[in-house]
Amino acid sequence: MKKGFTLIEILGVVIIIGLLLLIIAPPVLNQVNSHSDEVSELQSQMIKDAADLYLDSNQAASCITIQQLKDKGFLNANIIDVIKKDPTFANKKVKVTKITKPRKFEFPGDC
Repeated sequence: MKKGFTLIEILGVVIIIGLLLLIIAPPVLNQVNSHSDEVSELQSQMIKDAADLYLDSNQAASCITIQQLKDKGFLNANIIDVIKKDPTFANKKVKVTKITKPRKFEFPGDC
């Protein structure tokens, strides 16, 4: 006799694994999406805070790119677009809508 598994046994294992994935996958994917939203919000706030610090030394600026904030040392983190995975994210702009403190910003800005 040959040793091994029959086609029915292998099919049964594959079906069980598939059912387990159907049960486990949606909650895991929802967690990943919710964490992406949180990271995006935190990054937006970090960018606005960096723009606020930048304006303390450059009061004439009304539009700042993320790359400028990195080049001047106001952002040290590697900022990425966690939702769209946009490679041009560093070129996005922060628009200053209110110069006097408390300042207001739009990110991404249209300027």
